[in-house]
Amino acid sequence: MRQQLVKHMSEPKSTKRLNDILDLFTFGGLPQPNEAHRIFGLDQEHSLSLNGDNCRKFDSAIDDLLESIPSARTTLSEEKLIQELIPEIRQKKIENCQFSQAECDSFQQKILAIPVGKYRILRTIYGVTLTQGAGPVHIGNFTIYDANLHSSQIASGLPNSTALFRFKKPSGFLIECVVDARDEVKAVELADVLFYRLELFIRFFIGRRTTRFEVGVLNYVGPQMRDHIVIGEKTVTEGGAWQGALEPIQIADPFFCSPPPPLARLLQLLVKQNNQFEVHVVRCAEWTAQAMSDPNAASAFVKAAIALEVLFSANEKGVITPSIMAQIAESCAFLLGDSAASATEVEREVKRLYGIRSAVVHSGKDSVANSDLNALIRICRDVVIVLLSSKELENVVSMETLAEHFKVMKYASIKATKG
Repeated sequence: MRQQLVKHMSEPKSTKRLNDILDLFTFGGLPQPNEAHRIFGLDQEHSLSLNGDNCRKFDSAIDDLLESIPSARTTLSEEKLIQELIPEIRQKKIENCQFSQAECDSFQQKILAIPVGKYRILRTIYGVTLTQGAGPVHIGNFTIYDANLHSSQIASGLPNSTALFRFKKPSGFLIECVVDARDEVKAVELADVLFYRLELFIRFFIGRRTTRFEVGVLNYVGPQMRDHIVIGEKTVTEGGAWQGALEPIQIADPFFCSPPPPLARLLQLLVKQNNQFEVHVVRCAEWTAQAMSDPNAASAFVKAAIALEVLFSANEKGVITPSIMAQIAESCAFLLGDSAASATEVEREVKRLYGIRSAVVHSGKDSVANSDLNALIRICRDVVIVLLSSKELENVVSMETLAEHFKVMKYASIKATKG
């Protein structure tokens, strides 16, 4: 074992990575009681086993292996990687030898040779409706269909469409996006990330906390009948009421299909962010939308505060010190104030709201006034819209350049006064 360890340490990292995975496996073997166990292959003689803690080590090693292959992480699923790797592992176990550097390079090239193709992913979408007779609706890179009316468009170019029957009910509406991937499993993973973001962005478009509307692909609660029984000392009563979104959104409304410029840009960023600044703006919008949809006011308030921290706090430990809070408040003031008086008011309001945030997080405060929650959400949403629409911020590509922009604004008045 010591010799093997020394040998692995002297190997190139890519070779050691595969040989470490190889050493986790044994041929055959029976699972032990209360011990994790995984088997690859049906042939008892040549089936590969992972036992005990090796199961966890294998999951971690596969994640590391996938991360190490250029471009594979974003286009290949772990399932497909394992499918390609297991025959190689089995052969090495049969030969009772280790991977060479050449073999490791060959395996990586084999993975990269798997072609990247375009996949259309369709899922049921809930909480929407289309005008009778209208065509498919396009929102950013997504297409929404009526499964009953648009079956010919959905099935266009397909060898058969027998699988589409499953979408006729219960919603009747489908949403499609197109992703680039090396296998079907990864295609679904990538699409689900986009579907989840779209859910949040539609909530962001709506712009307020409301139970009137709810659009969902992966996370849809929908209307529910909430029954109750009240037992008193001498009486028993019962009742119920419908809760949740009862009214579907007319998704073909121009507000969604042809949104104002900042919201249109947000839809573009849903699919691809080109720099650090855009990544942070998208995360801010997502946290804001989560705050809009969270039924618990205290939890929603913290999420709205996080939305601003994603943009204006460089503290990765999550501790909001007075100086960081002042920085966040000042940044909001720069963006939202159109005069010295209004900027001062924005700064004062953000500091007040952060006092509530501190009470929720650190003092166990479990109730937040709706007016305060709505005020913080409104600030978050306004900040995103200004960041995506301001001509002055067109060249901002990172949080550092945004901070530098604020610094220039902060000291501009000194130059004006001296001039």
